[in-house]
Amino acid sequence: MRVGSPGRRLLGQVLTAMSFAGCGPGEVEVSPLRGCVHALDERSMIDRAHPLPNGPPMSTDAIVLLKNDHKEILSTFKAFEKAGDAAHVEKGRLVTKIIELLTVHTYIENEVMYPRVRELLPDLEDDILESYEEHHVADVLVTELVAMKPDAERFTAKTTVLIENVRHHIEEEEQEWFPQVREGLGRKQLQELGAEMLAAKEKAPRTPAAPSALKKTIDAVVR
Repeated sequence: MRVGSPGRRLLGQVLTAMSFAGCGPGEVEVSPLRGCVHALDERSMIDRAHPLPNGPPMSTDAIVLLKNDHKEILSTFKAFEKAGDAAHVEKGRLVTKIIELLTVHTYIENEVMYPRVRELLPDLEDDILESYEEHHVADVLVTELVAMKPDAERFTAKTTVLIENVRHHIEEEEQEWFPQVREGLGRKQLQELGAEMLAAKEKAPRTPAAPSALKKTIDAVVR
């Protein structure tokens, strides 16, 4: 387990104290009151006192993972909408980020979430097919945005349409589809599904021009 900077400093002091008199092999004297403890036990204490900077371990619940993605996507949408009309550089940067977030997110849904839920919960097939189509619409808009410059006449308008479509898709998923999926699948299945999604995320394309992203777009049409 990794230790934060304060923890590393404390750990270094503890480990160098291993030569203190009265302690056995592999033991350290922490204080006169506590006496000697094994160095590994002391490290465990430090790890608990100084957790990872990003907080507790990430949940592997599939729905939690997708909702976390949604939060980041929606936050970037808001930043774009707050940018001024003439903020072409900033808008271009934000759209690049939006494209990457959506490309990764739709990839893990198309490759893992939708096929598995379609298999496990056949009653939700119509919802999944609709989601594929909504992804396809977003893919088309994203592909067009990639070829546009931020100061192009229709750049902001096209991004706004993309934002509106994705917001609608997210609202439907979180308010209607996710509750049905959680009710239909057990906790263990959602965690296993989430683990698959995290693995897929590591190899997911970051731009719509990547071969795997093109495959995703085609699959969304023919499935």
